Amino acid sequence: MSKVTANDLQELKDLINSGFTEIKQDIVEVRQDIGNVKQDISNVKQDIVETRQDISNVKQDIVETRQDISNVKQDITELKEDINGIDKQIGIVDARLDEWKPSIHKISDLAEKVGELKNWRQIVIITITATISGAIGWIIRGGSLKP
Repeated sequence: MSKVTANDLQELKDLINSGFTEIKQDIVEVRQDIGNVKQDISNVKQDIVETRQDISNVKQDIVETRQDISNVKQDITELKEDINGIDKQIGIVDARLDEWKPSIHKISDLAEKVGELKNWRQIVIITITATISGAIGWIIRGGSLKP
């Protein structure tokens, strides 16, 4: 066996000190990494809180949208009922117009007959006849102006 010299002890001491220094540096780096991981975890937690808030907002929006859809469906139902009512009224108006068609056609016939009166004698004869008929009708009813 060989003797251990002071130089060997110094080298061993330097080697141990450099090992401790490297370990200390590694510990500092690990602590920094842990700090970074903690910051990342904190950021992720904040993101989760924000995401939960966003999800809550979206759920509220969905509820409001469903309510709006329900309101729109109700409005559509009311509009359909109004349209049905309008269709019924149009049917009534069409029925009335069908009833009036003969009278409307008679108006054009009467206009033609009036146009055919070519002289004033015919107009005067018709007016006198109408007056005499009115007077006879008045006399038959009692001849008074009281209703």
